[in-house]
Amino acid sequence: MQQQTSFGPLILITPTAALKASVHGGRAKCLQRLVRMDLPVPITVALSFDAVHAAAVGDLPDMDALLAPFGGAPLLSVRPSSEDPDWGGPSAILNVGMNDARHAELINHVGEEAATRVYLRFVQSYAIHVARLDPDEFHIPDVADRGSLVAMMATYEAVDDAYLVAVKGAPEAVLHACKYVRGDATLDGFHHRRRCFPKCSLRQ
Repeated sequence: MQQQTSFGPLILITPTAALKASVHGGRAKCLQRLVRMDLPVPITVALSFDAVHAAAVGDLPDMDALLAPFGGAPLLSVRPSSEDPDWGGPSAILNVGMNDARHAELINHVGEEAATRVYLRFVQSYAIHVARLDPDEFHIPDVADRGSLVAMMATYEAVDDAYLVAVKGAPEAVLHACKYVRGDATLDGFHHRRRCFPKCSLRQ
């Protein structure tokens, strides 16, 4: 009698983890193959398709369990892991967890310009791919300094507030659609009102 394998919503990718491309996507399965070859693969937690779908409608997974493998105050990347290799999935969100404290730490390691550019890219990526704001408002400036970072943060707040004004008083069905697209929860390290959990494998 064939034994049925059960798959939880979250799974740390190890050589023996119960991973399946039809459940966790091709990227997650490929990463497991690399782990089995003893190649240097970042710590990665894969989410099942069911877990991603649930998160998209506001039912987030156990965040403590999700973050436990990464230690304290990590910078993480959320990357797609689609079942169909011809569809790459949504854009990756890099450096989730970036905030002023992490920015200060990075300055000590890589210098102010490089650290600020990392922060700027996170704000840009979050604004465009999670908050779904206008990409034209979030160009990375030629000079990455404290002033340009403050300016981009101010742009985010202004554009986000304008969005809220635009949808205020809209029919309930429209507001529900906006909530589904933009998310309804919180991402540590950035001044915002909504949270979203982009799809699918989380790595350090």
